[in-house]
Amino acid sequence: MRRMLALAALAAALLTAACSNSDNTGSGTPTSAPATSAAADNTKEVCAAAEKAITDGQQQFATELQKAMSAQGADQTTAIQALKTLFGQWVTSLRAEAAKATNPELKTALTTFSDELQKAADNINTPQDLQNFDMDSPAMKSASDTLDRLCG
Repeated sequence: MRRMLALAALAAALLTAACSNSDNTGSGTPTSAPATSAAADNTKEVCAAAEKAITDGQQQFATELQKAMSAQGADQTTAIQALKTLFGQWVTSLRAEAAKATNPELKTALTTFSDELQKAADNINTPQDLQNFDMDSPAMKSASDTLDRLCG
């Protein structure tokens, strides 16, 4: 159970880093974007919506993971299915934001992030899968770093 709590904390930390409000890369404003595209750039809006989706998803994930960890038998199967449903909703929300993004780098990062989130969800089918749950892929880390840089 401690390992699963640690995994939940790791997942939460990873997802928080993806759209954190910390600014460790300077102004956070892209300097290579042409001035004429500034009016069409919706990075701020997409980042805010993605941050909300990630924050909401984290909170729901912690609740559902706790249920899955404490459930037994058929209840555990139901709890695991609820986790998978949550991931599906989370992925759908992030993909919707990726579709809205006018910044190609933001679009790619959100798409990669949601794809990696889907892969993680696809690997959860049994209580043992929760023990081995891992969202720390190189692609997820790269997408998180990009989101942090663009949205930070």
